[in-house]
Amino acid sequence: MSNKKQKHRVKAQQQKEESVKKSSSGGMSRRSYHFKNGSRALKEIKFLQRTTNLLIPKASFCRLVKEIINEMSHNQFRIQSLALSALQEAVEMYIVQFFEDSLLCSLHAKRVTLMVQDCCLMRRLRGPNEICNR
Repeated sequence: MSNKKQKHRVKAQQQKEESVKKSSSGGMSRRSYHFKNGSRALKEIKFLQRTTNLLIPKASFCRLVKEIINEMSHNQFRIQSLALSALQEAVEMYIVQFFEDSLLCSLHAKRVTLMVQDCCLMRRLRGPNEICNR
């Protein structure tokens, strides 16, 4: 009877050793790396601040501009690609400045998170002559 138990123990030990060998030598399994909270967002912000590329895709911006033009007047208008790229530059600059100012409002309220009320306050602070408030 003791001989049976011993054979069973030896088999179990061999199976453990084989599984350890397979897992360690079989393939280099990568450990997933976990970033700290907010570090990935900061890395992305720094990357986007270094680049000068446009953030809004050109095709979708072009469709939006054409849709707005068609809503404003029912005539078909054409727009040059250079004018469209200049318009996109101006729009992206305006959006970035607007969110920077809104973030200052949230920081003034001793918060880190940008909320809708900060954007509404920024629109009121900029006044009725602001382009988006017309």
